[in-house]
Amino acid sequence: MSYAIRWLRSLLFIIQVYFVMLVLGILFFPWALFSPRGAHAACKTYASWALFTARIMCGIRYQIRGEVPAGEVLIAAKHQSFLDIMIIFLHAPWAKFIMKHELLYTPIIGVYAYRLGCVPVKRGRR
Repeated sequence: MSYAIRWLRSLLFIIQVYFVMLVLGILFFPWALFSPRGAHAACKTYASWALFTARIMCGIRYQIRGEVPAGEVLIAAKHQSFLDIMIIFLHAPWAKFIMKHELLYTPIIGVYAYRLGCVPVKRGRR
């Protein structure tokens, strides 16, 4: 496959994945605003979509090795990309993340992060 075609497929993937994030974020927003279950359902739906389209459009596959913990655990993952977070969120029940504090002020995404119980951290502070 030529470089130009791979680049175009990647560009189309990026455009559609962020467009779907906006659409799902708005559609689920009323439920997510009042219920952590709504935020969780929206994020699971989005993670499923992002990984499905990554496989179809870009040929990206992933593999989970070992058993996924069922209870509350800390997963210390050194993530390399946006998709790493999607994989963890999709397969870990009720996942919460440590995140940059500034993301709480992002429209729509901040509400979802708050409702999911993510832990904001101010970088640069001890």
